[in-house]
Amino acid sequence: MAYVGTLADATHFCDKNFIVARNMEFMVDEDAVRGHTADTKAMIDIWLLPEQLNDCHSTCHLTLQYGWLLHRGERWKGKSTLRVLSYVNEEVDRARVKENVESMVKRFRLDRGRGAVAEVSVHLAPPAADWGPSYGNGDMLRLLSDKASVVFCTVPMPPHSVDEYDNYLQTLHDLSHSLPPVMMVHGVQDTLSSAM
Repeated sequence: MAYVGTLADATHFCDKNFIVARNMEFMVDEDAVRGHTADTKAMIDIWLLPEQLNDCHSTCHLTLQYGWLLHRGERWKGKSTLRVLSYVNEEVDRARVKENVESMVKRFRLDRGRGAVAEVSVHLAPPAADWGPSYGNGDMLRLLSDKASVVFCTVPMPPHSVDEYDNYLQTLHDLSHSLPPVMMVHGVQDTLSSAM
């Protein structure tokens, strides 16, 4: 619980962004890029989850920037492909959400030049009845990003109430278990870098 308390204090009282890294034991040594071969580029997947797309643009902006910075970093440059993904529960929302995601990609000029985003896609989540009652965001990530080298995803703000800390920790676990290395991002300040 103290862990979630630290995240809550950082966001609520100190106005700080955070990244929670999980599954780092699946990262390869520093001289290699996980998933990269002579014939295949490694994939860096950035997930803008529906809850944050609607309410937390700072979180989405930071998640895009962090993923792009890794993709353009010396170790990954030329060896990775950048994908930006989201999903909707209703087909009628798909075009609107894709337009929203594409506008964020354009805002940070991630759609231009070498190293541009290779794919922006918005998927339709299967009906909850097909997944069972425990279906959640993590299921979509596991379904579509199981071959990614690194996954970046948005996460909600930690709760104010100590009584909710266990639920929040469970949310982080449910989102990230059985994934490749994952960086879970929450932002309260809009921009990491203005010179991209």
